[in-house]
Amino acid sequence: VNVNVNVSFVVDANQTTAEVYPLLSILHNTTGFHAMPSYMADHTHANLQAQTLDYNANYGVSSHPLPLTARKSLELKAILSLFAALFLLIPFCYIPATFVVYIVKERAVKAKHLQLVSGLHQ
Repeated sequence: VNVNVNVSFVVDANQTTAEVYPLLSILHNTTGFHAMPSYMADHTHANLQAQTLDYNANYGVSSHPLPLTARKSLELKAILSLFAALFLLIPFCYIPATFVVYIVKERAVKAKHLQLVSGLHQ
């Protein structure tokens, strides 16, 4: 979001206008809901220190998000369960696959068949 907006306003009775440019241009990622309040807190803290000329001046912000609704909580649990199942299921697929490699290779090479035909018996 770019806040650089030209604002016109009446200065005197002669209807002359002036252009006002803001001192701050805010570009932020709108997917992080905490980004804008955090930035504004830092900006306000810097303004406080600059206006008071006291660089030890402190400014704090508290954020207390609302609890999740029942639906959002259920969606979050479903997504986390899905990822947990995938992270457990995919590695367990490799364990039997390691044993199958030898069976497939034997079928392709037919080494045991060659040994039985040659006269080797168990």
